[in-house]
Amino acid sequence: MVQVDGSVNAGNSGASLIDIETGSVLGIVTRKGTGLTRLFHELRETLKANIGFISEQAGGGGIAFGAFNVIDATIANQYHILSLLSEIERQANVGIGYAVSSDHLLAESAFSP
Repeated sequence: MVQVDGSVNAGNSGASLIDIETGSVLGIVTRKGTGLTRLFHELRETLKANIGFISEQAGGGGIAFGAFNVIDATIANQYHILSLLSEIERQANVGIGYAVSSDHLLAESAFSP
């Protein structure tokens, strides 16, 4: 992997990483660095598990206070947090990206003559 000290954004994957002095292709951009840790991704999975568990336990029922259904509100809250996590992940960019080295790609048997 080649670490790129530059902004890589959604849609850049698959683009050539070019040496501006020589015009040579150094690699293919694969992803951006976000600075988000494994715990961030674990939180997303926990929220999904919460939604599944609450839905399963409720069995289509609910706990209501007047027109307010606690089960539906809790599930909606979990979905709202998931949506917020997606926005944080989309916006997170530490100015670092990653690319697969062209030397590595050329060494692959699929690209050998």
